[in-house]
Amino acid sequence: MGHKHTYQIKSYVKDHTCGRVTKNRSAKSKWVANFAVVNKLQTTEKVTIKDIINDMRKNHSVDITKGRAWKAKQIAQKLLMGMLTGSIAWSGDMLLI
Repeated sequence: MGHKHTYQIKSYVKDHTCGRVTKNRSAKSKWVANFAVVNKLQTTEKVTIKDIINDMRKNHSVDITKGRAWKAKQIAQKLLMGMLTGSIAWSGDMLLI
């Protein structure tokens, strides 16, 4: 093999018992708002902080704090209001949506 590094596997363990780390400080509120909360708010009338936390854990394998979930919900609501106000126009006496 010359001067190349080689490795030899001596044992193989198929089933691992080590836990998954879900704490991620990189999951910022804007990211959570864009990837989890906006879609939920568009399809569901009421979204709770617990719903956001559970969705992030289930679909993205990330644990977030209640504060981060609350802030993400606020950001998502502002984003949706911006989308709505951008799509509303007046035409004479009629409101076009």
